[in-house]
Amino acid sequence: MSVELEWRFGNEPPEDSPQEGQPRRSPRWRTWLALGVTALLLAGGGLYVWWRARGNALAAVEAEVQAVAELEMRALVDGDVDLYLSLQDDADPAWLSAQDACMAREACLPPPLPGLSVTTAVSVAAVRVVADTARAEVVRLAELAEGEVAPFRAVRFYRRSADGRWLHTGVDRSYTGHVLIFVGDWVEVTSFATDREWVAPIAFGLEELTEDFCRLVSCRQGTPMTLTFTDTLDAAVEPTGVLPAPFVVGVPGDEVAHAAWDAALRESFFNRLVARELGRPPGDVRSGELFRARLREWLRAELGLREVLAPDIDLVSAALDTAEWIPLGTVWTSVPPEGDARRSLAEAEVDLFIAFVDEEYGPSAVADLFRTAHDADDLLATVVWETLDETWMVLEARYETYIREERAR
Repeated sequence: MSVELEWRFGNEPPEDSPQEGQPRRSPRWRTWLALGVTALLLAGGGLYVWWRARGNALAAVEAEVQAVAELEMRALVDGDVDLYLSLQDDADPAWLSAQDACMAREACLPPPLPGLSVTTAVSVAAVRVVADTARAEVVRLAELAEGEVAPFRAVRFYRRSADGRWLHTGVDRSYTGHVLIFVGDWVEVTSFATDREWVAPIAFGLEELTEDFCRLVSCRQGTPMTLTFTDTLDAAVEPTGVLPAPFVVGVPGDEVAHAAWDAALRESFFNRLVARELGRPPGDVRSGELFRARLREWLRAELGLREVLAPDIDLVSAALDTAEWIPLGTVWTSVPPEGDARRSLAEAEVDLFIAFVDEEYGPSAVADLFRTAHDADDLLATVVWETLDETWMVLEARYETYIREERAR
């Protein structure tokens, strides 16, 4: 059996190898990959160009809305009624009437809450446009105690009219969200969903405040105290007892603003509690003004709305030993005017009398004084006898002894 051998010499290629100079064929997948990458690059480039063009167009529209919002703010600050009304949505007669009415009252930019004042420093912070509608966020500075200011952010809505103008219009209801109602044993708070982060925490605080208030003054009202934040300022006559939604008039912009907002709301709510439980003093009651004011401050201190009263014991005890002492009956009927040197003494005497009743008879007795003095016209017969069940001579003697004991301490 023979074996055939194939001999090759040097670098001679095998017979099945492509001949020298003949091009190699690349795999087909590489061709398709190159075409796909090219198509993606073209599509990405086109998308980027479209995105840049759309962004530039949107920025131009946002600048238009911002210019209108800034012009509107300037009209409010300057009190230019004609200019302000020319920037309002004239297709909505109710809205236009409401804006005309608020300009007449100088209340188109109401404070974020009663008790807070707003400066004229208003700026447009951001604008967002969606089709023919837009909303602008404005930043307002509210004046706080001791000259401090804090920012509050409010939202205003705009629409593009048929002639291409941007006009201030009513609240976009799709932005407010649904209505939320917090129902507790003592308080019922209503707000829009967009304000939940501000209203929900305070609702629990107001529940505690109302419970403590009613524990002290023995509330006679059986229904929860209501607080509603759903006014959108789009009506010519504001609903009675309804506060503007925070996003309309301003939500706190920092921690300082939040603390001021919380304190102002609690103070406003306390005033409403007093008005609901006791009503307003009759117009013919002129006596007891200072007593009522200082008893109110005592109650605020008991509820944590202010620092505890600290009567000036040295001032009162020194007056007791001299002719400067003002009998409490005189303080009840005749209050030294503001600026009078005896005004501080009168306030200190009443504060010390309240502290005396608190220590000798208990906080409930002071709360009873607060309720009785609200509409009483006689300190001795009505307030002292009916509340403390003491004759004035006995009470006055115990009070003077208390002053001397406090001075000795």
